[in-house]
Amino acid sequence: MGWLVHNAWLNWPVFDRQFGLLEGAARARGLTLDRVTNAHAQLADAPSFALAFDKDVALLRLLEARGTRVFNSAAAVETCDSKALTYPALLAAGVPQPDTLLVPLRFAPQTAWGKYADAAIDALGLPLVAKRARSSWGAGVELVESRAGLLDFLCGLGTEDAVLQRFIAAATGTDARLYFVGDDLVAAMIRRSSGDFRANIAAGGTAEAFAPDAATIAAARGAMGATGLDFGGIDVLFDADGAPLICEVNSNAQFVALTEITGVDVAGAILDHVAAQIN
Repeated sequence: MGWLVHNAWLNWPVFDRQFGLLEGAARARGLTLDRVTNAHAQLADAPSFALAFDKDVALLRLLEARGTRVFNSAAAVETCDSKALTYPALLAAGVPQPDTLLVPLRFAPQTAWGKYADAAIDALGLPLVAKRARSSWGAGVELVESRAGLLDFLCGLGTEDAVLQRFIAAATGTDARLYFVGDDLVAAMIRRSSGDFRANIAAGGTAEAFAPDAATIAAARGAMGATGLDFGGIDVLFDADGAPLICEVNSNAQFVALTEITGVDVAGAILDHVAAQIN
């Protein structure tokens, strides 16, 4: 028996559609997959395996401690959920990514921002991209065009983690999403936005099927390995020379649009991987 673990406070139609695809793929492979929310998972007998479509890392660690094989693992979800943790993981593995600075841990934030902001601008230039560490669907990501704008972003964080990245002008409004299961590229699309530097579909972008080149596939595969994912979506930017830069690594990537655009059975690929691992 397996669980599809999801968040009790996120009941969006797109999630219901995605979970339905996963349940159908499980049935087709003779697997039982029950939806269980993070609010109730610890109150029931632990299953043999669980698909983690929630970022409740503490719960995922609890399931692992109780003997459940969790896809993706708690460690992988934790790394991907924080852009501040993803950056050093990719750096250690030599995965190409935009120049990045961590926003430091602070206890009296307003007292030191001026010097840090100046150092960040010297290192990354303006405009730069400011990202709250735990954000999804393009939210919490801003294009900062001035020192005053950077100070506003930093002071608005409170004690929240964040990263600052060099703005890749050649990639304005465009990125690629590559979906991997294990080491295999399953499907890819390119996303575009005419009115926003972010290309997320949730932020109004459009998408079409995409055939990435070998360098892009290799960079994205490296990001999968660096973060320890079983399956996930890798977002890629392209610099002025067309070289790939990993923008984000998503452990809980939505794939309904990707399935519709490419015709690829992403849910089936995930369940094939799970079946092979548990058997």
